[in-house]
Amino acid sequence: MRLGFMGFGEAAFHMAAGLVKEGMDGIVVYDHAMTLAEDAAPRQTLMRRVADAGVTLVDGPAALAAGADFIVLAVPATFAEGAATAITEHMGAGQTLADVCSSSPNLKAQIAESCAARGLGYVDSPMLGPLPVYGHKVPIAASGAAAQAWHDAMTPFNMVIEVIDGPAGMASRIKLSRSLFTKGFEALLVETFQFARKNGVEDVVMNSIGETMDRVSFRQSAERYLAGDLVHAARRAHELEDAITIMRETGIEPLVAQGAHKRLMESANSGSAEKLGGEMPKSLEDVFAMWRETGAI
Repeated sequence: MRLGFMGFGEAAFHMAAGLVKEGMDGIVVYDHAMTLAEDAAPRQTLMRRVADAGVTLVDGPAALAAGADFIVLAVPATFAEGAATAITEHMGAGQTLADVCSSSPNLKAQIAESCAARGLGYVDSPMLGPLPVYGHKVPIAASGAAAQAWHDAMTPFNMVIEVIDGPAGMASRIKLSRSLFTKGFEALLVETFQFARKNGVEDVVMNSIGETMDRVSFRQSAERYLAGDLVHAARRAHELEDAITIMRETGIEPLVAQGAHKRLMESANSGSAEKLGGEMPKSLEDVFAMWRETGAI
């Protein structure tokens, strides 16, 4: 089997380097940085990654597609559509585009339709974790017509691919739902510790939050917060108002905090606390049922 990478940034580099160590031969890559001047920093980074990963650099999409069984589309989301068009023009029957880009489910469906019309395979295959941490063993979701073929071809090289029922775009809906948490959590951490540092309490805050979060599993914490939101949102919103006031007094703009306050007030005004009689739901299904009852979903 021959694998090609359309785009060779950080994610593609870590994936390819891991696959080479697993014994995969003949990996070829192409990246737009090839078109830049030889002394341009992006081109120098590309050349270093190619050498470190032990892969072969080719000079364009046509050479990349020649003989490849799977082409991994691994470019920034803003370039995904153009890059997909550029490579599929040179692909033929029996070849598959494995799209690991973080682009929208609608675009994934559109690219899948275009591939099908050309007799090409397509799999929507976003990565659900950081490549520098997991390498090529990063958890990957896969949906679309070629999902099972992609899974079967790559798992012998210890890639971790879960086939998701549904068309192309379904796996990316999982990715985006997860990203809402991970990117939001990142933004919340930044704001929290800017505020804590401003007050000279960052170590105490880090240790206190860590002690709470480490005590139980993530799922247990998530279920507790989701259930508690339906009953205690008004009180929590009031507490957050006080935090926002102090943040502004200390020169920290409460960007995330304001959004959190608005979200809490949505729950507080939904009437869920009254409907539940002040008793927290016992399960996630009970939470979802209350969201349906109040029109939240």
